[in-house]
Amino acid sequence: MVISDYENGVIHPEIIEACLPVARARGVTVVVDAHGGLARFRGATIFTPNQPEAETELGHSLTGDAGVETGARTLLDRLDAKAILITRGQEGMTLVTRDRPGAFHIAAHTMPAVDPTGAGDTVAATFTLAWLAGADASIAATLANTAASIAVSQAGTIAVTAAELRQTIAARRLPHASTPPPRRP
Repeated sequence: MVISDYENGVIHPEIIEACLPVARARGVTVVVDAHGGLARFRGATIFTPNQPEAETELGHSLTGDAGVETGARTLLDRLDAKAILITRGQEGMTLVTRDRPGAFHIAAHTMPAVDPTGAGDTVAATFTLAWLAGADASIAATLANTAASIAVSQAGTIAVTAAELRQTIAARRLPHASTPPPRRP
């Protein structure tokens, strides 16, 4: 389940209170791309805030890779999540997971950004798809980063195609899994 919340009143607290416990009890992956109020979704599996959203939730600025890693670890514990993927614009992304120490920092791609509209949605969707297909979180984050770089290189909101993603991965010689891992529930 992907929850994309823009704080416009659509994701009512009663919906959250009804859905999250049931999803968690049934082992359903819940990915949250919320533009504020992350704590409302405590217990979701994965959160994909951008850096300003993470800073707002934490109540302080995050500086450098080490600061973002520390902040992401705090969010991981505070939100009782399995993974936090913080998007950082020109600084790339930082991923922390409950099952690994340290952080996985992904550099931003050098493609020129034309329009950032939809980048966060692209990250959440691509990470979720790869994760549910059984990809390691670092591979899922790398794919999400690549998809977002394609999305922001064009004007308006676009849907990145599988062909575009494959072509970009091949052109950049990015790591990928040669054998698909087992699927997640």
